[in-house]
Amino acid sequence: MIKRIRKEIILLTVLFVLGYTNYCLADNLVFIHHSVGNNWLSDSLNAALLAKDYIDERNDMYYSIDIAPVASRPDSLGTIPGDNTDMNHWIRWFNDYLGNLKTFACASGVNKIIMFKSCYPNSDISGDGTEPGDPFYAPDTITDDKAVYRHPSGSGNTYNNEGYIYKPLEDIFAENPDTLFIAVTAPPLCNTDTTDANGHRARIFNNWLKNDWLSSYNTAHPGLNNVAVFDFFDYLANADDAVSYPNRLKSIYGGSTSDSHPNAAGSTYATQVFATNANNFIDAAWQAFISSVGVTSYSLGGYVRTSGNAAINNVTITLTGSASSSTLTNSSGFYSFTISTASGNYTITPALTDYTFAPDGRILIQPTSSQTTLSFTGTSTNAGTGTVVCSFDNITGMEVNENPGDSTLSLETNAAYLTQGTGSLKIICNTGDYPGVVIPALSMGTSDWTGQTQILFDIYSVGTGMFDYSIRNNTGQSHGWFDNELVNGWNTVTIELSEAAELTSGLNISEITIYVLGDGTVTLPHTLYIDNMHISDGDDGIGGGGGDPITYSITGTILSTASVAMSGVSVGLNGIPSGITNTDINGAYTFTGLSNGSYIVTPSFTGFSFTPLERQILISGVSQTGLDFTGTNTSSAPAPTQEPEDNEPTVNPGTAKVFDSEFNPRKGNNKSTISCNLTQAGHVTIEIYSRAGKLIKTVYNDDAGEGPLSRTWDGSDVANEVVSSGIYFVHIKAGGINQVKKVCVVK
Repeated sequence: MIKRIRKEIILLTVLFVLGYTNYCLADNLVFIHHSVGNNWLSDSLNAALLAKDYIDERNDMYYSIDIAPVASRPDSLGTIPGDNTDMNHWIRWFNDYLGNLKTFACASGVNKIIMFKSCYPNSDISGDGTEPGDPFYAPDTITDDKAVYRHPSGSGNTYNNEGYIYKPLEDIFAENPDTLFIAVTAPPLCNTDTTDANGHRARIFNNWLKNDWLSSYNTAHPGLNNVAVFDFFDYLANADDAVSYPNRLKSIYGGSTSDSHPNAAGSTYATQVFATNANNFIDAAWQAFISSVGVTSYSLGGYVRTSGNAAINNVTITLTGSASSSTLTNSSGFYSFTISTASGNYTITPALTDYTFAPDGRILIQPTSSQTTLSFTGTSTNAGTGTVVCSFDNITGMEVNENPGDSTLSLETNAAYLTQGTGSLKIICNTGDYPGVVIPALSMGTSDWTGQTQILFDIYSVGTGMFDYSIRNNTGQSHGWFDNELVNGWNTVTIELSEAAELTSGLNISEITIYVLGDGTVTLPHTLYIDNMHISDGDDGIGGGGGDPITYSITGTILSTASVAMSGVSVGLNGIPSGITNTDINGAYTFTGLSNGSYIVTPSFTGFSFTPLERQILISGVSQTGLDFTGTNTSSAPAPTQEPEDNEPTVNPGTAKVFDSEFNPRKGNNKSTISCNLTQAGHVTIEIYSRAGKLIKTVYNDDAGEGPLSRTWDGSDVANEVVSSGIYFVHIKAGGINQVKKVCVVK
């Protein structure tokens, strides 16, 4: 029987704009970034971007990725341009590589959006600088950074660097009105990796960029709207006037650690502001941009929530009619589509297993304005009659389970973290070996669990994690369930009470304790949102009788160009969850246990390139198969791993290279060789920096003649102490060479 959609017809005045430009409303995005950007994508941003109906593909320019310069321009970023994302690199990127960047990694179409972000060392600005500034200089000052975007003598003026003419970014952007450029400011550093003065300078520059510079750019180019600035720094940093650690990474985002990478909570918050909130940054930037290129477009969107106003995420929303598309609701239950004003009729339909929706569809006839209230109310058909133990509409009586300060508790009313009622319990586990929360009987709706077989609840975990759960009855008997894994995002937890054999005197419960494993198993601080804790007798449909949730898989095969199976290829999965696997003897790979959502699969094997470079996948109720790749051998011989001590490593003129870029300084005479081939005599510096931008050691600082030059680094710092394991950066600056290479120390 065909289900008839109840038609809620929205009649709107028809307004046709004659002669509008035939412009592609959906195309690709490329993001130039390093480790912070990669973490941001993995935590939440990737899925949010791929859910946009105006983004077909999301491409990456990252460490170890090469791209050729455009014709007649120099390869100014060296053999591996992807290794370079500092402020002084952007003027080279957009003068020398822009044409090829527009089509980089595109299976079809072009990169209509170009995002670019420097890493956190660029927020350690060492001085104010003096006019006119040097956009090619590193380390940077405020004046140097401003010169990257605007020539001190005004628009139309240029720089000369190594015999080539360079335009400031504002002139490059104005010459490319068909591209939306999104500048993402460098994130703040952790408490110990910068100073108050340097952090304050970072804020001064970012404020100038997003306010003064962007305003004057838009004034000079009215209606262009092809540049946007996302102040990543401002969203994650303490205030400029904070009493402690101003302009540093907020402690809730990892600032109190020794690592300046924002944690999962920081990435999640940035994604909400940038891409998933109802009035998010990128949607607004895209709307402004496409209006400037001759197309008026409208958004169709709304929320999917329960009758209690709780968000329902991962609902498949389908658009049919004059345009076809599908998307998933985000953690706030929000969805949106972008359509052209060209005449057309559309139907929007929601779908989710075990849910019905009212209305069950919406029809729009020739819409001529944005509609963002096209919402639906979802009702679970598998709700059962379970008894609520804690709705968390208040948290009276609950307390931290160890020392004050180990955890903080609060009531969260944000719909993004609710699955029942009007509140959820927010726990921030800060320190300690076993932080968490104790829920006493007085905080429970019912403490008599006699005859019940399961307790179920929902946990939203900011990042992956692990927790223990225990109950104690009124005679002091207790039982625990240990090492329960949490994925990033929503988790539905089912606890089988039949396993609590120790509770021989009954299930009259005096307290529940939830612990986070702070003994090194879970990175602290860690944030959880807990809601909808209820018990079930196993016969009311709740929790599926303790069965596993429905999951899906992604499978494919990787063959060489000769159709030979490639085994041992590393295949990465980017999404929630993420993972990595290797192809088997038949070239096959599989990822299992996946939920509905967006994913990217990327193969990697030394000496091979792959077609396509990656596959972007939307799982919506069906496992995905046949996601195959073809590998092409790009090298005729293995890459060198160790140069003989009596031979000078071979390096092309005007370039630099690091041999043995991964080494263990504690094993014999193991070290890394840094080689360059100078095209002119002059002063040479070879310096080692930490990921936080701290100078570790100067390997060479002297004049050198034209030709090859090699020096080694043994993994020691200025005090000749062996450095910690991790990633370090080699900065080689000489006549005709200014490059940064990566080296990994393992112990």
